[in-house]
Amino acid sequence: MGFWPFSKSKKTTEKKFKEPLSTSVLTTKFVTDDNKDITYVTHNEDDGSWEFLSDDVFDDQKVIVRVIDLGQMLERDATLLDLADMPVGHYAVRDSRDDAWVISKNEEM
Repeated sequence: MGFWPFSKSKKTTEKKFKEPLSTSVLTTKFVTDDNKDITYVTHNEDDGSWEFLSDDVFDDQKVIVRVIDLGQMLERDATLLDLADMPVGHYAVRDSRDDAWVISKNEEM
């Protein structure tokens, strides 16, 4: 009958960021150099930028900040695709890479 339940034309539901993969995003040396889990992500309301951070504490942002492409960030951690449609003005947290993201609205003014 020609019925095959595993059709190649099946639509995928994989999320994608609206920003190009070449978009610059902020992270830290803890993520890029030390390969720490990303546990905090913010989609900034003021300029729409993205920040991908670990749970490391630091005093001098200038020393630890890194700028990389969104595509490079997704190569490091594909679970970030779960946040692709997170609105500006929101942030997401989790305890480790194995945990689900919890998204909240940033109430700071």
